[in-house]
Amino acid sequence: MLHKYRIPQLEIDLNNKQFGSRKIGVPFTSSGDHFEEGALKTTYTILLRETGAGADLNKNGEIDTREEANQMPGETLREIEDLWRKATSNNCGWIGDINQFNDQHCMLGSEPQLNNTFK
Repeated sequence: MLHKYRIPQLEIDLNNKQFGSRKIGVPFTSSGDHFEEGALKTTYTILLRETGAGADLNKNGEIDTREEANQMPGETLREIEDLWRKATSNNCGWIGDINQFNDQHCMLGSEPQLNNTFK
């Protein structure tokens, strides 16, 4: 399901530069309502929601345990990483020791940096 429906939607969002953004003042929830429509919300859905990998086991809107992190399929993470890197001239990504959205070169639309996007 992820690779048939969700990943193609992410690719469409990214190719159209519809990155979306985090809604200011809206708390993290398992529903993903704290994101505007776009690639960030689609990525969130792919990784955390029950309709995707379902990694948000405690339904707090974050990946904050090893058990939750282990719910995310490596193949899916690599595919998401590749799509984000391609769409952002290799400036924004998900995999690594440091959240790549904190990188000074990661600019999505008018958003200078997306610090703490997924906490």
